Amino acid sequence: MKEQDRTNCKLVQTPEYFGPDNLKEALSHLFTPDVLHPAQIGAFLTALHIHRRETTGFIGSGSKRASRESLESCCSTSRGGFCRRYCRTGDDGSNLSNVSTTAAIVASGASARVIKHGSRASTSCSGSADLLESLDCLFTASTPGTPTPIPHIPLTFILAPHYHPAMASLAPCRKALPFRTMFNVFGPLINPARPWGMVLGVAEPEIGPTFAHSLSEGGVERAGRVWLRTAPWDQLSIVVYRCLDHSFNTSLSLYQSMPPSKSPYPDTPPNRKHNSILHPYGRPASHISEAQASGGKSSDMDSAAQQNCGEPRVTNSSPAEYTAEADENTFGEDIEGHEDDESIDVAISLMAECKAQLSLPNLNNVVFLFRQLLDDHPTTRPLHTDAMRGLASALGVRFMYTNQIDDLEESLALRGKIMESLTSVQGTSGSSFVFCDSDSVDTHDLIQTTKGFLADFQKSTDLDMINSIVRLLQRPLARHRNPHSRRFAALTTLADGLYARFHHCDTMADLNDAISCLEDAAKCCAERNWQQLDTLRRICCMLAARFDSMGDMLDLERAFTSFLDANPEETEAAEGALALLEFANKLQDEFSKSGNMDDLNTAVALFREGITELPGSSQNYVAALNNLATALSTRFEQGGQRSDLDEAISLYRQALELRPSPHPDRSGSLNNLANALSTRFEQGGQPRSDLNEAISLYRQALELRPSPHPDRSGSLNNLANALKTRFEQGGQRSDLDEAISLHRQALKLLSSPHPGRSTSLNNLAGTLSTRFEQGGQRSDLEEAISLHRQALELLPSPHPLRSSSLNNLATALSTRFEQGGQRSDLDEAISLYRQALKLLPSPHPDRSASLNNLANALSIQFEQGGQRSNLDEAISLHRQALELRPSPHLLRSSSLNNLATALSTRFEQGGQRSDLDEAISLHRQALELRPSPHPLRSTSLNNLAKALMTRFEQGGQGSDLDQAISLHRQALELRPSPHPLQSTSLNNLANALSTRFEQGGQRSDLDEAISLHRQALELRPSPHPDRSACLNNLATALSTRFQQGGQGSDLDQAISLHRQALELRPSPHPLQSTSLNNLANALSTRFEQGGQRSDLDEAISLHRQALELRPSAHPDRSASFAALGNNLIRAHSTNRNSDFLEQAMDSFSAAMQCLSQSPSRGLLIAKSWIHHADNHQHIRAIDAYEAALQALPQLAALSFNLQSRQEALSAGSDGLARDASRCAIRTGDLVKAIEFLEAGRSIFWSQSLSLRSPFDQLYDIEPQLAEKLRHIADALELGSHRDISADISDNRRKLSLDEEASRLNRLNEQWANGIDEVRKLKGFEDFLRPRRFSALQSAASEYPVVILVANDDGSHCLILTSTTIQHIDLPKLPTRRLQDLVRLVQVAVSGSTVSLSSIERVMEDLAALLGENRKAHRMVHKLGSSDDVFKHVLRILWNEVVKPVITFLKIEKSCSGEQPVLQWCPTGAFTSLPIHAAGCYDIELSSECASDYFISSYIPTIGALLTPDPAPSTETFKMTVVIQSTELSCTKTELKNIEKHVSSDMLNKLGVPGKPATIEAVASCLSNASIVHFACHGTQDRLRPLDSGLKLEDGLLRVSRIMQETMPNGSLAFLCACETGMGDENLPDEAMSLGASLLFSGFRRVVATMWEMVDADGPTIADTFYEELFQGPDGKPALEPDVTKSARALYLAVKKLRSQPDVSFRRWVPFIHMGK
Repeated sequence: MKEQDRTNCKLVQTPEYFGPDNLKEALSHLFTPDVLHPAQIGAFLTALHIHRRETTGFIGSGSKRASRESLESCCSTSRGGFCRRYCRTGDDGSNLSNVSTTAAIVASGASARVIKHGSRASTSCSGSADLLESLDCLFTASTPGTPTPIPHIPLTFILAPHYHPAMASLAPCRKALPFRTMFNVFGPLINPARPWGMVLGVAEPEIGPTFAHSLSEGGVERAGRVWLRTAPWDQLSIVVYRCLDHSFNTSLSLYQSMPPSKSPYPDTPPNRKHNSILHPYGRPASHISEAQASGGKSSDMDSAAQQNCGEPRVTNSSPAEYTAEADENTFGEDIEGHEDDESIDVAISLMAECKAQLSLPNLNNVVFLFRQLLDDHPTTRPLHTDAMRGLASALGVRFMYTNQIDDLEESLALRGKIMESLTSVQGTSGSSFVFCDSDSVDTHDLIQTTKGFLADFQKSTDLDMINSIVRLLQRPLARHRNPHSRRFAALTTLADGLYARFHHCDTMADLNDAISCLEDAAKCCAERNWQQLDTLRRICCMLAARFDSMGDMLDLERAFTSFLDANPEETEAAEGALALLEFANKLQDEFSKSGNMDDLNTAVALFREGITELPGSSQNYVAALNNLATALSTRFEQGGQRSDLDEAISLYRQALELRPSPHPDRSGSLNNLANALSTRFEQGGQPRSDLNEAISLYRQALELRPSPHPDRSGSLNNLANALKTRFEQGGQRSDLDEAISLHRQALKLLSSPHPGRSTSLNNLAGTLSTRFEQGGQRSDLEEAISLHRQALELLPSPHPLRSSSLNNLATALSTRFEQGGQRSDLDEAISLYRQALKLLPSPHPDRSASLNNLANALSIQFEQGGQRSNLDEAISLHRQALELRPSPHLLRSSSLNNLATALSTRFEQGGQRSDLDEAISLHRQALELRPSPHPLRSTSLNNLAKALMTRFEQGGQGSDLDQAISLHRQALELRPSPHPLQSTSLNNLANALSTRFEQGGQRSDLDEAISLHRQALELRPSPHPDRSACLNNLATALSTRFQQGGQGSDLDQAISLHRQALELRPSPHPLQSTSLNNLANALSTRFEQGGQRSDLDEAISLHRQALELRPSAHPDRSASFAALGNNLIRAHSTNRNSDFLEQAMDSFSAAMQCLSQSPSRGLLIAKSWIHHADNHQHIRAIDAYEAALQALPQLAALSFNLQSRQEALSAGSDGLARDASRCAIRTGDLVKAIEFLEAGRSIFWSQSLSLRSPFDQLYDIEPQLAEKLRHIADALELGSHRDISADISDNRRKLSLDEEASRLNRLNEQWANGIDEVRKLKGFEDFLRPRRFSALQSAASEYPVVILVANDDGSHCLILTSTTIQHIDLPKLPTRRLQDLVRLVQVAVSGSTVSLSSIERVMEDLAALLGENRKAHRMVHKLGSSDDVFKHVLRILWNEVVKPVITFLKIEKSCSGEQPVLQWCPTGAFTSLPIHAAGCYDIELSSECASDYFISSYIPTIGALLTPDPAPSTETFKMTVVIQSTELSCTKTELKNIEKHVSSDMLNKLGVPGKPATIEAVASCLSNASIVHFACHGTQDRLRPLDSGLKLEDGLLRVSRIMQETMPNGSLAFLCACETGMGDENLPDEAMSLGASLLFSGFRRVVATMWEMVDADGPTIADTFYEELFQGPDGKPALEPDVTKSARALYLAVKKLRSQPDVSFRRWVPFIHMGK
């Protein structure tokens, strides 16, 4: 803590320990420039005053310290004689003449040398310097730090600020304080001349000894002083009679002086419209205005945008402004009967007029004269008593008309003295005194004259008017005796009238009745209510007046009792607290001007300290509570600390409880609490109870402000705004209608030139705009614009609300543009928005709304004109607005929505995927903040749906399309006719349905879409700005229906509509290229039907124009190239012009170079290119295939989860690699054929494995880049296993998923960029690219690789050896025939008797293909069993596939049992056929099969053979066996057979007692095991291959779960379970089987089954398999297996199984070996 802070804290916290030395230390800080903030100085001086530390010792010490700060003077003779030094102790504010300066001038003229030390006035206009300057005296400033001599002349004036610069710097703070400080006393004590004698004035007698002590210590030998007794006036008037000059050691008798005619009291009663802090009993009142809580903000209209095909934006209104108001003292309930109510109002008005006629200055003169008379006569003289009575009476009258409590107090004190004097002489009850002979006749006459003046004042009211007041009030009061607030007003007014008539007529009955009225009025008030206290004081005054007339002591005693009841004694501490609160209010006012938070924070602290010292029942306490609450509310608005707002609400509640009805300030408290609750709701939007309570409080305040209450318009406005806010949250139309009605009432009460009229115009206009948005009544919008223009005219610059008015008019004009399309409206709106933004610099609370609205208008302008700069500026502005609206800002949803819409628009123009991802995330956040029935929920539903549609078009995720349709339907339900955005929802839902039709072909979707488009078009007549979108969309839907149904009218109408749309989109409209492209497509379709070459030529021309309008980054540029290419192909087909064909190939190639297109679109274009290139046998076909294969990895992006990747690949990717290979084979490029197969298959696995690629070599060269890629790969792999399932209506879950997807998309982009960086390094050019042939050929270094390529027009066989590639044509096995064989196998393995009908067609097709038509019928009838079918299929495979390979490779049948290995790499339907079992098993023929010649092993890709074996490990070999003994009893035997060959200490057994085989237990073992053996159920999920799995005790160990594990040590996995080698029929080339999953996950070899296996076969297979595996080279059992013999071990095991009796084909054929 700083030193000065410690000193100040000591004064505040432990004042009893704060001594003179501490004061000196504190003063040193005060006198040092720029050390303390003004607020700290003020707080210190206040505490010094409160804790009474201004004692003699303190002042002496302080004056010494202050003297040291003064400049040294060089007055060598100043000590030589008596040097009169005239000074004063501070101005008093009464603006009287300065006698001390005048006396100094007179004394110097009498040959005395005088040095006058003074300054300018701080509280009046008659300071010393002021007087001298008026006499043309000039002051020259001293040079800082330079001694300034004092000339030896008769009169020298020292201007204090020139000699005391340190004290001069404190002047502003001292002036701001409501009390005198010790610095007012320092002036006389620190004269730089150091005189030995002084004459000075003292405001209070208590200061005299202090001066004497301090002056004597300073070397002054003699001093005289003048004390002004009655009032603390520093200036003397010319009526002072004499001034005595004595030494300071003499006790002086001093005279008081009084200005002749100036009264210190105001001419008007204290204003009860604000709460007042009253000084304690006996002190003058000092009023502190209670701050009113600001109601809120300007009514800025905040536009929330949404778009689809030019959809208009919706306009939101931010919370409309709450008017700040002053609370009046009004009595709000009607007395029964309109006539009586009117009488009371008239009477009150007349009474006010009567009081206005009174001349209070005359009454003040009466009081002054009585005081002079009283001072001129000793207390023993009768005239003194008479003057005292006159003064008491005059003070009582003045209290009745000014409500100054000091007058009443002094009046009662005087009467008390009168009673004392009466009892000391002789009792009398008369009202006059007997004058002694010695009394001056002149004085007696003066008393009587003054009494006459008082009587004249009392009778100066109009008696007739007074009589009218009495008559008006007596009748209604007689009829209504029940107490209520109107009765109180009537009674107090009647009392005033009777009191005035009493002074006119001297009728005691009037005074008695007046007292009775006030007594009744007091009963109408709540206990200790301020009204009751005020009434008791007035009763006291009237009782005293009756005592003056009647002399009844009982009246005087009752008067004293009434006064004490009305003035509860307050503590001395409360007096200081009130000064503290006064200063706090000043600091708060200062903050409102400067914005300095130190002022506000200090004010809050002082408010807190002052409140603790006030009695809780006083009105001062209530006002202080209110003011502290207002200060806290203000601090919340500045800093956003929620605790400040919560505390303010609590304090407002306390203040409200202390102002029960009919307190005149109750309506103000209701209003302030409601404002604070509204603010809290606006900040958090929750709880809703805050808003509902605010509305209830506003209604109560409005009831207390009946017409013509001056604040009624404010209450109407505030209630209306709160209702509008509730409508925006809940959508209740009744709230909106009531708000409009209330705003209209408020406007009627605020006729021009009322300063609040502009606000009322603005609020009514805003509410009408809101109703237009909901109901679409054009009249509401037109009236709103008119009202906004009127408001703007009333707010010329620099009015603080001009920005709001500019903003609101601009928003209304924007809305009208969206409805009518008048460009002038939009241009004017943008101009107005820019003007408004300039007037709202940061951190203005309305800046976010202005940023938002300008951004929306620029977005609309972009849509109309296509200027990209408009869109970029809009996005920048939206981001700034969003930053200014952190959660839980009430308008955050609007900013989220608007930024998202702008980003979506930019994506549509530039194709940056990050824009689309961010837009979807932002739309979901906005929707989450708009729960039903939020009035803007339909906007968020529509916008999110539109963004999802865009993403579907990019990525093809079906869930996006389904959700988009669902959201559009919900939005349409919320926009019934005549909702202005119904056409938008109709249009957007129709688009989504059209898209679904294109995907699924459901005709009902298309018909509904056309119907919806027609409805939308009817709602957008010309010149609606979005009519072109409706024309375009309806035309597209009709074209689609024509292609389905062939109705020529549909196509003709579509072309007509497209032409109309194009006319509405002149250059540079951003959608002109879309219209050009769509019209061209429709013309192309008509050309195909009618052959009109003009249609084709025009289509080609239009496509070229569209291309010119679509720059390289445009996401639809590739579509334009593709469409142009298709039309050029048509042109070539028409006239066989080769130029058209070459141009077409170039167009397709250019389309594939467009980086902004989505992978799905790229693949479609590539397929179209392939189709045309193949049909025309063009050499560019190879290029087309290569482009298509390059698009496949992007289709299964690494940012997708596993399931999404698999689904993405299922959308048309199957067969692409096989067709590409076929194309290469046809051209004779067998190397390219193999590379194509490797690049285009197992994309799913290659993508996953790329994330596990070793970066060892890269670490050696670029370690930082390698580390970066490793982190990205880890994050992407973790993300690939995420669950993306969510209910279609669960937006919160969808939001979370989209945010994660967006994050992963960015990581995917970073990954791609990182890979590009690596490929720039020398030696890393092919990093993570598909392997080239040179690398692939090494896979055949030991055994040949046989690749079976299935194609539609005939299959192919490629034989890869270590030196060559050979091709074998398989013309008799096209894909269709292979599928027939697969169906036969499926029938054979079903286990049931073969149905002839199920295979008859298949057999006939096969027989026709194989040239066996005559045998077909006979063969069908011979296939009566499963084995028969197997024999037939296996014979075909033998003859057509295996035998040609054996012949080509010249493999001989082995007699020794040492067969070679063939590595089969099947594709397409070949993957589902048992190639390894092919053979001729017919006994009638010579029996031979594949196993007689070789051992088979399958590989999904050639690259699977290139995975290196695990490095030799020093760890002990481990094998894990998992069995399912509870359901498969033979698995126990299987385990026992394994245990015969594997040492128990190397065996980890799961599924046995004590070691359950749970999913996680088994999965955790995979990463460490060298061999894993599963003996359990297996299942292949044909719809969701990733859900295929091995059945364990607690569920399935799915493929997706297996993929989460890394298996660096995996050598062999034996899956002795069903269907573990069965892949996905729809994606055969993706190897989606359980066996493949383990192979790709890390195991180098896998044994699996192609279909179901028999439980009893497991032990046999396992026994022989592991016997061979654990057999050493010497034929003896080994401790560790030789996994390289796994294929041979399976061959032997199957051979043993076949040797057993009655073993069918379906039992032994399914076992296959995969991998090395």
